Amino acid sequence: MARSSFGVIIAVGLSLAACGSSKKNVDTSTSPTSCDPGVMRCDGQQVRVCNAEGTAETTAQTCAAGLFCREDGDDAACDSVACLANTAICDGSVATTCKADGSGPKPGGVDCADTDQNCDKGRCEDIVCEKGEKVCRNGDVYECDDKGRPTSLLVDCQGSNVCDADTGACGPKVCEPGLPSCDKNVAGTCNDFGTAFLPGSVDCSKTDEKCLAGKCGTQVCVPVQTYCDDGYLYTCDATGMSATRGKDCEADGDYHCEQANGGYAYCAPNECEPGEKRCINNVVKTCSDNHSLSGAGEDCGSDSYCEEGECKPRGCTEGLPFCRDGDIWDCQYAPSAPILVYECGEDLTCRVDPFGFSVATCVTPDCAPGTTGCLLNQVGTCGSDGETLSAITTDCTATDSVCTADNECTKTVTDTVGLDETGDWIYASSFVGAMFEVRSARKLTEIQAWLAFPSSRQLRWVVYELSGASFVAKVDKLVTVDGTSGFVTSGVDSFSFELKAGKTYALGVAATTADVQSYYDTAPFTGNPSFGVLRGRIASSYSSTLVAGDSYNSETAPFMKVVTELP
Repeated sequence: MARSSFGVIIAVGLSLAACGSSKKNVDTSTSPTSCDPGVMRCDGQQVRVCNAEGTAETTAQTCAAGLFCREDGDDAACDSVACLANTAICDGSVATTCKADGSGPKPGGVDCADTDQNCDKGRCEDIVCEKGEKVCRNGDVYECDDKGRPTSLLVDCQGSNVCDADTGACGPKVCEPGLPSCDKNVAGTCNDFGTAFLPGSVDCSKTDEKCLAGKCGTQVCVPVQTYCDDGYLYTCDATGMSATRGKDCEADGDYHCEQANGGYAYCAPNECEPGEKRCINNVVKTCSDNHSLSGAGEDCGSDSYCEEGECKPRGCTEGLPFCRDGDIWDCQYAPSAPILVYECGEDLTCRVDPFGFSVATCVTPDCAPGTTGCLLNQVGTCGSDGETLSAITTDCTATDSVCTADNECTKTVTDTVGLDETGDWIYASSFVGAMFEVRSARKLTEIQAWLAFPSSRQLRWVVYELSGASFVAKVDKLVTVDGTSGFVTSGVDSFSFELKAGKTYALGVAATTADVQSYYDTAPFTGNPSFGVLRGRIASSYSSTLVAGDSYNSETAPFMKVVTELP
């Protein structure tokens, strides 16, 4: 049966004490110990209001005779009517409407108790909780009212704390509510609030396992990462306890599975064949079984360079040219390998200047490889390097002789170098001569130069020896010659100067008081003298010391003769 409280409510004035919610029958002695701050309600003829802390109620107003205490949502006030005409109201547990004159509820309606519900604002509502029960609402702790509603805030959970209805308090969140979780290496299930683990947790350490996603197991891979195995791509699951096999990278033979940083793997194109060695910058790398050059490799360092898959000695000075296999190369700065600059060709070979001025040129070799030549006063077969004899047929020194450019032994030899190809001037107080690298020790006895001058000239014949980066005068002869055109001599046996093997000399003539015309040849030169290699021309103002780099020209050579014999 429906229980009516309306007869009690109208006992004052018009025999009505209040209207609407059953809260009007609540005695002050049973008022809630907590309430929603600022919310008002009717208690008989009294208007009660919750304080700002939500801890107690006070009487805000007592309705006079003939008035009703009437609730409207969270507000309550004394009014001339018990309820709003034709609005939905509750008469105890019965959901009904207010009479048209506002004097009270209409008879009849729906008794919510029949469906185990409560009447709230004229509607039957499910009972969420029992009166006085602690529940979580919007992350805070609430107490349930007599209509089964969480209306009274008990605890406001601050920061990262969450509501725990079982304890009626706030606590730190330690796991995801209701899900399997790990507490370090202990596997368990989180409670409904995320504040603690339910009973029955298992310590995975006792079985030498790890807790993964709330379960004990053996981790076989890194969770959610991809990796390579036997050419296939695998994707690890969220627990790390199993993986799914994906694409076969090696299916078509042109790709392999490549493991990258950050737990990422992919199908990469093959770079090489397994075991193959390659140069990457200045590092020798060996191709792995999966066709990759990703390994660390062997760093060739600053003294070597990587070429054709191996470290090779640099053998040159960084930034300077050098000769290799008869050609001109440039020694690149580490880690770059030397590079070919110029091929000298079959009839020439590379020579580096003797002064250290970073010059390399293509010159006529000491002898043509495979032919008969004269080196070190010996006649024989020229070696492949063009600088030594691979076989000796005649040793001229055995008969106190020297060999000639015609590969014959003789007591004295006159070597002609250069051609009368281009005319030039030797100005007064200037020197012009030929520069030689001596291979076979000789004694210089005479110098001749092709000159032309109309009248008598005073000429100075000079022998310079290279010392460091300078030519130093070792001997000179001052000779006066009548006007002529042709070879002019310093005089038969005018010199007796030893040209030492391994040394470099400049032999020539200086005009003292008037200009003299001379002639010179341009590279490549016609040939070398029997005692060494013609390196070019020295032209400078006459002095006892000449700066080699300022006076040297590797592309020209004066037309002259040099007479030598065995020292």
